[in-house]
Amino acid sequence: EDSAACQLYQALAERRLTVPQYHAAQLKPAVDWAYSLPWLYYNDAPTIYTERDDVLTQVSFNEQAYAAAAVSDLVYVLSAYSLNGTWLGFRNLTTQFQVCGGAVKQRSDWARFGTNYLNKCSLPLGTALQELRRMEPEGEMVFYDLYLQDLGGEFTRSFPVKLYPVPVLNKALRSGGAALNADGEDSNDVIVRRFFLLDEVSAVEVAGASPPATRHASLFDLEVTVRDDAQGRILPPLLTLDYEAYQSFSAAESSQTAPAAEVQLTFRVLYTMDLGEFWKTWEILLAVAGCCAGLRWMFAMYAYNRRRRSPPLDRDWLAAMIFHAAGGLGVAFFMLCAAVALYWFVFYKGQDEVFTMIPEDSRLGKFKEMLAIAASMQAVHVAYLVYRQTQYDIFFIDWEKPRFGFGSGNADHFSPVSCWRTLLVANEWNELQTERMTNLPFTLMSVLMLLYGLDLKGLANFTPSSSDLEDSPFTSQSLILRLALVVLLFLALSAAQVIYKVLIGHKYVMHPLEQFVDLLTLTNTSIVLLQDQYAGYYIHGRSLMAHADTSLLELNQQMHKEQEMQVAARGLISKSADRAMAENQCFEIYITPKLREKYESKLLRHIENQKLQAMTAQKISLLAQMKKPELAKGDTVRAQEDIAETFRQFINNVESNSATHVRVKGFWQRIFSLPPDMTMIDNDVFIHDFQNRFGNFMFYGIELELTIFNVLTFAAIDMATTNYVFAAFFTYLIEQLLVYFRHQFGENNLSEKTLVDSRFLI
Repeated sequence: EDSAACQLYQALAERRLTVPQYHAAQLKPAVDWAYSLPWLYYNDAPTIYTERDDVLTQVSFNEQAYAAAAVSDLVYVLSAYSLNGTWLGFRNLTTQFQVCGGAVKQRSDWARFGTNYLNKCSLPLGTALQELRRMEPEGEMVFYDLYLQDLGGEFTRSFPVKLYPVPVLNKALRSGGAALNADGEDSNDVIVRRFFLLDEVSAVEVAGASPPATRHASLFDLEVTVRDDAQGRILPPLLTLDYEAYQSFSAAESSQTAPAAEVQLTFRVLYTMDLGEFWKTWEILLAVAGCCAGLRWMFAMYAYNRRRRSPPLDRDWLAAMIFHAAGGLGVAFFMLCAAVALYWFVFYKGQDEVFTMIPEDSRLGKFKEMLAIAASMQAVHVAYLVYRQTQYDIFFIDWEKPRFGFGSGNADHFSPVSCWRTLLVANEWNELQTERMTNLPFTLMSVLMLLYGLDLKGLANFTPSSSDLEDSPFTSQSLILRLALVVLLFLALSAAQVIYKVLIGHKYVMHPLEQFVDLLTLTNTSIVLLQDQYAGYYIHGRSLMAHADTSLLELNQQMHKEQEMQVAARGLISKSADRAMAENQCFEIYITPKLREKYESKLLRHIENQKLQAMTAQKISLLAQMKKPELAKGDTVRAQEDIAETFRQFINNVESNSATHVRVKGFWQRIFSLPPDMTMIDNDVFIHDFQNRFGNFMFYGIELELTIFNVLTFAAIDMATTNYVFAAFFTYLIEQLLVYFRHQFGENNLSEKTLVDSRFLI
């Protein structure tokens, strides 16, 4: 105890308890040794050392940063000792402990600040031990102390200087047979200073004998935490090690005779930050998103109730309540997840100075759960919208009058009205059902081309640079950055397609909805669409020509007259002084219970009875519902002709009394798409629809919901598989299934309600 060595060690121990930071002056009495001389273990709780604020190094994401002021690459130094205590000198930590190999340049990326790194593999035990032996140049067991070169703003060409000791958490550390660091509790862990890579000595009982067992490091995990109270400063790094022990064999044995067991070897570097404040903000934003979803749901139900005349608490009302709530939650949570992902993408990739660090994937449990909930809720809502689009009532009103002529014996004769115009209209309407403003295959292929063709997938790497797109096998990708990248590309491509359609396609190429309205005029046919019991849309297609069943020459002449404005306007209110109203052919309609009852009693009940009889004969099932409807019976066709006359009288009455029945939406009704309160109205109401909102009966009108569903599907699958191609394939597959069911059930509904046999729908 009186030796110089013991006195020096005691002085070091006392100094470490009193000095606030490791770069203190020389010890007293002056022995010309730095305070950072080695020791074996720490006496106190780990947090006393791992949460110290005395690391002086200033870190930066900017590779051009002046090395003395702020560094973008951390320098670690190993102090090596032989088994007998001989000091073997200092050496830089570069690629020594990466047993799994790889390109030298890529294996050095881990030292760049902010680059999360993982070099992991599974090797046969013999091969792994041979690689580990090659890492011991002295040919014997070597112990290491790890230091961080902590210049603290000073510039020097010397090496090494200002060494800050890095504490080591040995998961395999035991005392008295008990594991000290294996209970999962950080507070009672024991941290040490010294570690080894390969031990083939400690189990040898007789000098010169082969070791009966070997131990080697299987996990080398270095974690660097950014301080949240000082910009660009870090806490002391923490090295976590784990060891595996195996029955040994001679070093002279070849790898072919090595044991067949495979060992997992991991070298990982993680840059992190205490994000407690972020998760508190996340919970607040989550509550705000829930409130917004609730307000959206309340407004949707308010609008839904205004369209109804029936008591609110029925099956349809409960279904609307549930599925509108799902839609509100899906959109709100999607916007929250997308906004948070884009926030991290912009600030993590865009910062030069270190302000924040992105959460690692293992701590994104809440975020992933919320994304999964958003995808599920949106899927439920889209399924409800598609179901509604396959259950609406549709009726064609043919305004064509029979042609007068002479039959046999010069008797007066009226030729029957041709049904081919109705068949044409039904076919065109059927083809529009799954038409979209965006093209999903084009979007998916473009996303994959940008990700792989232009290497944009590298933007999701756990690296702070937005210009470093190199695909490294050791640089992991962040799930939250992958989500941001998918949302950014998907929505940008979808928005570009919509903008093109609105600004160019609709004006100079083709507007499918307006083209369909033109077709109705040429065929002298109107359509009544009812998605709710008393609410829907009316498209006025009554032609100004005497007959639509006519020659091409006569049709062409009439179109020239219309082009030269020699005829009246096409609209229902053609005499209106407002040109837009006079030409408008689309209306939101709200009908009275009296008209609805006539429609149901004269036609819909015939259709339902015929459908029920067919399904009963075939046994009620999903496949039975997908089968083509039976050919309409004669009494059903006659009932259709009867109700057609009722609708003609209804439209003529509205046209004659337009001041009473036809309205224009007010400012707030246009902004919020509010319907009139049907409980306060006793007559039929027509409201001008200048935006072709009857597209809500097809995919064209729910483009936003479908796009969000596509993005969420892609993102959820990618988050589960981390494979863009796999996510794109299944997103396309799910979309095709959705299109298939929408087309099948929609076509069956169209055939049932219009009595157009499905064989004519091609």
